[in-house]
Amino acid sequence: MPVYYEKGWVFEVELIREILSDNDGDYDVIRPGDFIDIPLISVVMSVYNSERFLHESINSIIEQTFKNFEFIIINDGSNDTSLKILLEYQKYDNRILIIDQNNIGLTKSLNRGIKLSRCKYIARQDADDKSLPDRLKMQIDFCENNKDYFLVGCRHNIIDESGHMIGKPQMPVPIDDSEIRKMIDKYNPFIHSFVMFRKDTEKIGYFYNPRYRYSQDIELWARIRNYYKMHNLPEVLGLSRQWPGMISEKNMKLQRRYGLKRKKHLIFRSFFDLGFWFYLIKDLSAAYLPIFFRRIYRGMTHKP
Repeated sequence: MPVYYEKGWVFEVELIREILSDNDGDYDVIRPGDFIDIPLISVVMSVYNSERFLHESINSIIEQTFKNFEFIIINDGSNDTSLKILLEYQKYDNRILIIDQNNIGLTKSLNRGIKLSRCKYIARQDADDKSLPDRLKMQIDFCENNKDYFLVGCRHNIIDESGHMIGKPQMPVPIDDSEIRKMIDKYNPFIHSFVMFRKDTEKIGYFYNPRYRYSQDIELWARIRNYYKMHNLPEVLGLSRQWPGMISEKNMKLQRRYGLKRKKHLIFRSFFDLGFWFYLIKDLSAAYLPIFFRRIYRGMTHKP
């Protein structure tokens, strides 16, 4: 039955479901019968109980000015209405492929989605963030015109749970490769939700390290840095959402500890780098100190 949208009448597509299996268990793959021919970009999103912001996030991708992409969305064992929302979108957009699975976490979910992707480039998107309309177009233009670059990100602004702008990121966003290399051992120079990278493991070996339940992105960037150039577009092309309850205190500490897992190998190499030690102490305080002492530390080190 056709449904009327602002752009006209859209007909439901036939959906095909199959069961696949890998080392992490069985999972369902749901694809349209007329799934888009091999496109240029695979947008990969993992969803876990994300019903609150899922419409906004999906809309920000399907309404991109660049249209030649497949949208791989992994439902990672949600117990809210996330899967129902995904299936409704899929009925009217033949670019969407859904992976429905038990909960295995972000790292393994992304690797599974990338494995099923068919494209030259992988673009990330989180289920509570929003990409601005020209994001994919500007990133693919950069990648196609700069073959020696493997990864490209962008600047972003921060929004609250209602979508209102609340500021810019605390950390400066390095733009060119030389700046990124200076910063990557201090803090994460990319927003994971807004990166695009080549689907090529010839030199880096694999994508996300399954041993990293958190901070899997910075571990990947560090390996990419060993072989390729990286870049951030200076334009604001994404909106990163921050809201109460988005991450628990326990998980925040775990994120920091996984980040420190990588940094411990850099101590001798960065021994005389005062910037490295500043951010290392900051991470240590976030990972191990009670919130009261972390607030004191932030007040002492905050730069107006």
